[in-house]
Amino acid sequence: MYHYIIFNDIYDFSRRPSGAHRIATLLRQKNYNVKVIDYLTNWNLDEVKDLLSSLVSEKTIAFGFSYTWMDDEYVKNIIGNLKTLYPNKKYFAGGQQPFQHEIGLDLMVTGYVEHALDDIINYLVDDIVPKKTSTSTVLNGILINADVDYPAPSINDLTVIYQDNDFINKDEVLTIELSRGCRFACKFCNFPFLGFKHSTFRDKNNVKAELLDNYNRFGITSYTIADDTLNDDDAKLEMLVEVVESLPFDVDFAAFIRIDLIATRPRQMELLKRARVWAQFYGIETFHPAAGKAVGKGMQASRIQDTLLKMRSYMLETLGLYRGTCALIAGLPHEPVESWVETQQWMRENWSDQSWMWWPLDITNDKENTNIQSSFSLNKEKYGYSEITDLKYKEDKIASLKTKKFLKGHQSDDRVFYWQNKHTDFFGALEFVDDVHGTAKLPINFYVLSYKSLVKNNEELLKLPLEYENVWRQYQRQNIDNYKNSTIEYAKRLTTASKML
Repeated sequence: MYHYIIFNDIYDFSRRPSGAHRIATLLRQKNYNVKVIDYLTNWNLDEVKDLLSSLVSEKTIAFGFSYTWMDDEYVKNIIGNLKTLYPNKKYFAGGQQPFQHEIGLDLMVTGYVEHALDDIINYLVDDIVPKKTSTSTVLNGILINADVDYPAPSINDLTVIYQDNDFINKDEVLTIELSRGCRFACKFCNFPFLGFKHSTFRDKNNVKAELLDNYNRFGITSYTIADDTLNDDDAKLEMLVEVVESLPFDVDFAAFIRIDLIATRPRQMELLKRARVWAQFYGIETFHPAAGKAVGKGMQASRIQDTLLKMRSYMLETLGLYRGTCALIAGLPHEPVESWVETQQWMRENWSDQSWMWWPLDITNDKENTNIQSSFSLNKEKYGYSEITDLKYKEDKIASLKTKKFLKGHQSDDRVFYWQNKHTDFFGALEFVDDVHGTAKLPINFYVLSYKSLVKNNEELLKLPLEYENVWRQYQRQNIDNYKNSTIEYAKRLTTASKML
């Protein structure tokens, strides 16, 4: 049986991404053997080499990387070292992050992979070049833009099946996917599959089976729902309610919610409560009327604010659980800096028991990944943006901001469009965001479910101050160490078994 090894990681180790395990599930369904190695950046190179010495055999076809949250230089270093040990294997990667640097990969796949999988396997096993590939000016390997050439937005079965040797901890928050695509098309959004008129979502029995399997084998009761917008369809919420109310245990969800849909469909509050979706993330973006209209969100700010407050009251009064996180963008069209300050003041006065986040407006200049270009990226001048022309100013600012998290983790780091408009520029927006996040002492955001290991019950989660992040990180490190030790022991048993045979 042919064998694949897939590395998985996320930059802040807060959770293990599901993408690698989704690919592993699909490959196993085709009778391939797959081992996923999680938390890659927490393994040093010698540990990786020792582990692989027990896992790799002549049946090992390729090494894969779940690339969405990975750093180019780190992966390049790993590949370079592995190629000296395993020069005849294939090296591939996939994820939602665009590939911008040559790092030694034989095959790179951007986007959802289901409909491209057969062509990928044919290449990895038999060197058959995929039917559809994309071109790149900087990459030597084969590039597949799956979202363009093998689109997979409407899949009825999105199950992820974990293995016992994934060593899932009962306190982990796993990711579950109910549907793909978004009904909306916000002008700043770089996501694929926007503007869907009708959503396609999973069958209730399919969802229930996944939740029951993870509970029965691992004790998992908490999830982040990956859908771009969970509440885009009442029928999807009703399906989730039916599943949740049929389970023999309480499940808890965090999800991405459009609050303006709640304003127009207030019954959704009840559906979200019954589905136990009580950790909610809202893309508010702005309270400025002209800016909201420019990005495709035209609801009056006062109505948005009123619905936020109603949602908080309703969830706390009926379920006793709620954490709302508002996302805001600095730098949208027509919005002066003074408006950011006013929004920040409203948040402080009305939302201080919840959480909010600011981001600087992100416009990509990546011409090779057309499916991730927003309307702002394609029509910069139309929306009032031009490139900063003072090169010394730009270079000085970039140099001074190299340590900032936004630039370190930026998913289009070489293709940032350093914009300016009549009110400010990219660096002014970034500095405002950095200042806000540096001074605000807010409750833990909608990822609060990740912290449940620190408390006895969900109600106590709502009382955790931000300072508990350090305690939680210590717990996570211990959890990762336990995972590593268990994986090493598993590999040793494989080696012993193979020698016995």
